[in-house]
Amino acid sequence: MLRSRKNQYFGVNAHLHSYLQSNEGWTGFHGKSIADLAEIIRQRLPPGYLVDTERSLQIRDVNRETREITRWNNLDAWDELIENSQASDDPNIRTQPLIETLDLDEDQYHIALMIYKLDDEQVIGHPITRIELLSPSNKRGIGYLQYREKRSTILKAGIHMVEIDYLHETRPIVRGLPRYPYSTESHAYHIIVSNPTPSLRLGTVMLYGFDVDQRIPKVTIPLLGDDRLEVDFGMAYHQTYQSLKAYSQRVDYGQLPENFNRYSPADQTRIWRRMAVIEKMAERSIDLETGPFLRET
Repeated sequence: MLRSRKNQYFGVNAHLHSYLQSNEGWTGFHGKSIADLAEIIRQRLPPGYLVDTERSLQIRDVNRETREITRWNNLDAWDELIENSQASDDPNIRTQPLIETLDLDEDQYHIALMIYKLDDEQVIGHPITRIELLSPSNKRGIGYLQYREKRSTILKAGIHMVEIDYLHETRPIVRGLPRYPYSTESHAYHIIVSNPTPSLRLGTVMLYGFDVDQRIPKVTIPLLGDDRLEVDFGMAYHQTYQSLKAYSQRVDYGQLPENFNRYSPADQTRIWRRMAVIEKMAERSIDLETGPFLRET
């Protein structure tokens, strides 16, 4: 196995994100990412602003066939657990899953960030900019439709939207973007900055697309009036990756990522090259914690 506590990709770790989209784990990564991003933004906000966590626009998921509403909290075995509850020989005693007895609110699991403007008396005023890290259920089925509706409500209210999309296996959230990996003009990842001012009709959307092993861009996001804030999303991502060993333990650079075929041919080549570099460095007994490394020649 080839593992490293430090992210060996220059940008989004393709191995980790393939794993998170195929297995449990996205919820924890989502929460940690938002917390790290909030701290980076807090340190760089101009005077008169503050950042706070908010409930995500994602509310619930709905089964297309049964129309049953379920929570999205990575408890994919919810229905199976309930079905497997067991009755005791004693009619007064019943064994059932603990999870079934809890009042779980999915908003506890997915959070977003909101930047507010303080008034002259340092009282929190109106929300200015909302930052969402997209989750799988935001981008598929009924969850996708619900998210788009709530997204429209935010923009109609004149609030800026910043959407971080590290999920290459699901369609883009914004209409008109080429579908990855089928179009040669598509990208695996996006940061989308929507500015609804001075109006929806005259507003603009900035689309920052990037691919496997490309650095996550620094992005300037709008605040109030002419105020702007440059956010280093790459710094936040690498900080999250390295903060918990649970992420690096899910990554084996000696094996291809899960669902390797869901990457574009160009990104598959980038992954092969990244793995070859890591293997070469390991063979030369070079500490991987000093990476990531440029391509070995």
